[in-house]
Amino acid sequence: MIERIAIPKATLILSIVLAFAAVAPLSATNNPPPGQGPDPVILSNSQEPGSFLVWPLFEYGTTSTPSDDPYGITTPTVPNTEFSISVSCPTGTSCKANQPVTIHLEWVCGGVSVYPFIPCYQNDFVLYTTVNGTVRFNPGAPGISPTCEPVASYPTPGCGLVVPPPTGCYSGFLVAWVVNNSTLALTKFNGLIGDAEIRDSSTAVTAYDAIPIQAVAASPSGLNFNGIDYSEATGEVQASVRYDYLNPTTGWDQDETYLILLTLDTLSNKLNYPTYVNVNFYNEIEQVDSESANFVCWGDFSLYEYFGLSSSYFGPKGLLQSGQATKSPVAGISDKSGPVTLLGLIVTYEYPSTGDDSGPLREFAVPLYNNSKAVPTSFVP
Repeated sequence: MIERIAIPKATLILSIVLAFAAVAPLSATNNPPPGQGPDPVILSNSQEPGSFLVWPLFEYGTTSTPSDDPYGITTPTVPNTEFSISVSCPTGTSCKANQPVTIHLEWVCGGVSVYPFIPCYQNDFVLYTTVNGTVRFNPGAPGISPTCEPVASYPTPGCGLVVPPPTGCYSGFLVAWVVNNSTLALTKFNGLIGDAEIRDSSTAVTAYDAIPIQAVAASPSGLNFNGIDYSEATGEVQASVRYDYLNPTTGWDQDETYLILLTLDTLSNKLNYPTYVNVNFYNEIEQVDSESANFVCWGDFSLYEYFGLSSSYFGPKGLLQSGQATKSPVAGISDKSGPVTLLGLIVTYEYPSTGDDSGPLREFAVPLYNNSKAVPTSFVP
């Protein structure tokens, strides 16, 4: 039997106050001093120059050009894709006139397949430019060697030697990062800005900005997007999209939209686990079509051919919203499973009603948004 003891009210209040006074200092010691607790999430900023750039799409091939090309291209055919990298002086630093900047680049190929034994082939090369300078280059095409220009003054006249993408790789993504001018080791220089121009016919031209990722460490230990070496990327995407228009007379897919996806969780020139992601598509009145996609390193998905979506039953415009991308183990492959980063682009091609024999009439690219939830990762060149 528990015996109840009467305690005076004043005594009880005094006891409670003393108890809190004794506990408070102990609770305060559980909060780590500034700078000693868990590191805050350091997300990459798509509106600031970076030390690492990602172009979600390149196309290897040629297209015809009009005779009045504004950039002095006078040949009848040019590579489908042209890239530019401009270099600004990073905020908070001082730069010298003609200060050299060395950039390591890598073409990365992948694919869409239910059978995931696709190596993520890569070819890499080094280009040279200067602070406030710009280097333009292309992947070349069958019968056309890749080139870069203009001529830079460091380390020798010329901007470097561009190698083409791996044999048989006609599309994929491109990455670039700043390296030390002499040792080619990773270094922090948050001054890179990039874009790409894609030409798929004499009239269809589009452009998009490269995705910048900022370096955090002065000398990163690797291409680790973990908030320590480089800022972090995310694993979900969303965007407003145009659904494919099927011409009711010809049945032709006249306005064709592609979802371009890639992961930075990539082992170059090795077998990789496939990346899986669930995608919800909404129309203008909030009806949803739940789909999924899988790819190895990089993939492109026609909204009609892959997901079966068209404006004839789903409406002309809507919202795309993915879940968290993940990698799943496959026997015979050595890779890391679990949540992975997800980046990409949306490209829409507008064709004539008679078909695509002459290529698209117009095209445009739309960037993807993210959910600000970081997924630490590493890219292995």
